[in-house]
Amino acid sequence: MQLISINPDATNTALHAIHTGEEQIGVQNMFEANFIKDLKGPDGKLFVDRGDKICLAFSMHMDFFNPNCITQRTLDPSIQYLSEYLYVATIIPGPHEPLNDEMDHFVWPVVEQFVKAWQPGLRVSRTAASESGAVVEVGILLSVNDLLAARKVAGFLGVSSGFICTVCQLRGKTGTFNMDHAQWIPRSRDELRHWSTAYRDDPTRMLVIDAMHCILEGIVHYHCHHVLCLDVSMHQVSADGFKYAFEWLWIPYDHEVTPQDFRLDTPKHVPNIAKIQDALGFVIEGDKSMSLDQVWTHLNNRGILKALKFVAWTLELSTTLNDIHPTVSVERTNSKSKKKKSHKDMHFPTGKLASKKSHFIALLLNWQPHSSVGYVLPTGTPETLAHIQKVIQDTVRPSWVNSVPKNFGNASAGLIKADEWRTLSTVFLPIALITLWGNIDGCTPPDDESELGYLLKVLDHTMALFQATILACCHLVTASRAFAFRQCISTQLVH
Repeated sequence: MQLISINPDATNTALHAIHTGEEQIGVQNMFEANFIKDLKGPDGKLFVDRGDKICLAFSMHMDFFNPNCITQRTLDPSIQYLSEYLYVATIIPGPHEPLNDEMDHFVWPVVEQFVKAWQPGLRVSRTAASESGAVVEVGILLSVNDLLAARKVAGFLGVSSGFICTVCQLRGKTGTFNMDHAQWIPRSRDELRHWSTAYRDDPTRMLVIDAMHCILEGIVHYHCHHVLCLDVSMHQVSADGFKYAFEWLWIPYDHEVTPQDFRLDTPKHVPNIAKIQDALGFVIEGDKSMSLDQVWTHLNNRGILKALKFVAWTLELSTTLNDIHPTVSVERTNSKSKKKKSHKDMHFPTGKLASKKSHFIALLLNWQPHSSVGYVLPTGTPETLAHIQKVIQDTVRPSWVNSVPKNFGNASAGLIKADEWRTLSTVFLPIALITLWGNIDGCTPPDDESELGYLLKVLDHTMALFQATILACCHLVTASRAFAFRQCISTQLVH
């Protein structure tokens, strides 16, 4: 755990701002945030109104690779993460990380130690500032983790569940792209506290997904690797030689969070789900394509009924056979006619609930675009990677800008770390991509539906993310920067 407050100036400044009504322009330390200013101590007074007491604020960090620690957050930021100021609270034994319902067994003993230090507190006989001693009140005010650990620590469902946010009530894949802030209704604090006694205040405000995991190793990594395909290992052709029409963020099978009606009977069928998802991304027209008949046969041979139902559930498809595209219904009829010469059941059962393999195959093929040649923009070409590598090699950087792998995009570059993603997304990639996709002999590319026009749109989309990254990595948070971040990330998500 990390100690976040020991300097009385932090609490005194916060209390002064409350009493004077002084408007906060920016937030440089945790005690300038409204959450801490509003927090009440065990005596009912504001936590920052310490009087003669010593108030210590800690944050808890949980990880399933490194030891789990508690940090004192009131220290100067330059020394907060030094080993002498870290308290290793527990080490979770392996070889596997604990399940959701097993997390409390590891968190509870740590929290119980802090309960006594919160109320009635601790009495120390002597301090550096007082020979008569003082009362010390200690609290865990924040829990800072990556997304996977945060959900387990807080008792939320996993990342593949329909509950997509730990703060608001948005649900389902459609809610992921909901940028209407008025619909971001906060979760009920009372309801969450009813189901969990591990926290002493507000889980919706105490739980923090750190910028390193959320932005740098999350969104930036995904965008560069999966959207722009800036990696030589990214292939746009399957092992069988079929071209992919698009990439989709498929939800992997998780037995814990999958509803009973969509669960597989045995784990041996889990690979079938990946094969179904893979086939739905194939091009069905043009070069290196798989015909609709071949896709149907592929899904029929490799997919059992429950695997097909699971994929349809992850796509939030209606199980009623309505609005099925004519080419799909004809294909289903042809498939039936190959097996039976009788015309019985030859007509597509429009309006009925899907119950057979052929029904769910039809639903999935109806979801798949069936009139596109699957054009993929050439963003991750060898020429693009070579240009990025040349920019990294030729750019003269000041000493305070950390280096990044000069062979970025190659397997030999290894795993890109968070700090390297920050430097790439704020320095090198903007220079490389703007000079590559935003400049044609000194002129702006045409804003049309040509390949150059589409690459310009990709550049705008990418730069919105990089601008949001710059704002997220600032040491000072202001209202204007927070608003600008929301605008940039909204542009990146919507367009």
